[in-house]
Amino acid sequence: MQEQQPTMNDIKKPETSMIREASSAHSNNTNTNQEKESIKSVDNYDQNYPILVRFSNNGQDVTVQLPTEPPYLTIAQLRKQMLPHFNGQLNQIKFIYLGRVLSDQFIIVPSGTSIVKNKSTVIQMQQECVIHAMVTKRS
Repeated sequence: MQEQQPTMNDIKKPETSMIREASSAHSNNTNTNQEKESIKSVDNYDQNYPILVRFSNNGQDVTVQLPTEPPYLTIAQLRKQMLPHFNGQLNQIKFIYLGRVLSDQFIIVPSGTSIVKNKSTVIQMQQECVIHAMVTKRS
């Protein structure tokens, strides 16, 4: 059974919110649910910008809502948000997007956002894209 996605009223800008999902949860939706979700997302497209973080150790996806206006989410902030998902275990997390390892100073912005400064540290991501989180135990 899939968890209910938050409504637009539950999502506050510019904070991020996370929802745990199984990797196959997206394929189990019925057409009527997909139609309802698409109608909701069209009405408030600028306020809802989810991306997925997929853990390498268990294949689990975590949905993160990106802020659509500054301040945007950095990789360092994303790393801190992911730590509670490891039950207190000391793990090292490397984030990978489109084959590129992302260091802590990178800023995640929604695709199509105009970038004025620090273009080398800004990563534009499409809605519902997947960031891979390579999880290893610290020694």
